[in-house]
Amino acid sequence: MARLRHTTTLRVVPHAELTALVAQLLDVLARTRVVDGRIVAEDGRRVPDVRPLGGDHLRPGAAYRFQEADPAARPDGPAGEGETVDVTLTRWDAGRGLAVAVASGEIAGEARFATPADPALVTAEGAATATTGPGPLGVKRITGTLRADIDVWYCAEGAVAVVAQADHPLGRARVELATTHTSTPDGDGWEVAVTLTLHGRGPARPLLAPVLLAARGRLRRGLAEVVDDAAATWHGAFLPWLAEPPARRRRDLLDDLCGARGGGDPGPHTADGHGTAGTPGAPGLPGAGSPGAGSPGAEVPGADVRGGDAPGDSRPAERGSDVTGPEGGAGE
Repeated sequence: MARLRHTTTLRVVPHAELTALVAQLLDVLARTRVVDGRIVAEDGRRVPDVRPLGGDHLRPGAAYRFQEADPAARPDGPAGEGETVDVTLTRWDAGRGLAVAVASGEIAGEARFATPADPALVTAEGAATATTGPGPLGVKRITGTLRADIDVWYCAEGAVAVVAQADHPLGRARVELATTHTSTPDGDGWEVAVTLTLHGRGPARPLLAPVLLAARGRLRRGLAEVVDDAAATWHGAFLPWLAEPPARRRRDLLDDLCGARGGGDPGPHTADGHGTAGTPGAPGLPGAGSPGAGSPGAEVPGADVRGGDAPGDSRPAERGSDVTGPEGGAGE
């Protein structure tokens, strides 16, 4: 087994600002509608690469299909056969929870967001079938789970708030994030400890031990790079964007939804005066092709949002890492 750990420091986002941002995002989705078999945003632009398959728009049972915009550009796929992802809403209630089922080829999963009007818990699980060799023994099922407890994250008392795990018959990978209150030159902060655990299972356990031992330096550097890049994006892009006025954030969300920065087709329903291509988009938020939600003018509780007042901090986050090499453990 190999256990690697890396820490970084993030400036705190007040819970009220997170709630307001989620409400604004849901309201942007809630104001979309279906016109001539396409999803159309509140400003009249079409949402590219997604089509409704059936059911009442933004109601339980509504289904949508997402497809690549330019499959001909994919070097590993023939023209005209882009990947498709089918999404079915199993629950859509901004006050009580959202849930979607996702299917694409041999991959299937479900994601749930509890009480989005007061964000508390995000969970997801999925499974995929991978062929690793000839015959039935070469077909392996890979499962994955994610649990993010937002309340535990904000308590920041050192408990694990986020857990992501992937299981294969021959191995397991697990990532845990724990937060602790700290101080930064600009105010309150979170010290985030990220722990990656890798180990073999069954007959692969003794075989993977020397491999993990040899690769631990590369794994440690890779983990540190991923965590530090995420922290840099948090301080250099997300926090400054969150401090923008609500109207500017809404425009960015609409641009990302409608693919303005990616050259999305405005379609015949485009409203005059909404050409915002080239506008910096919302960092880390839904991009072109995100599913729409709700009927024209539909409101979501808490959608009357206010802008954040925290300035961005573009300085590098504090960080450190340590590694525990492969060690014995019970096989599974």
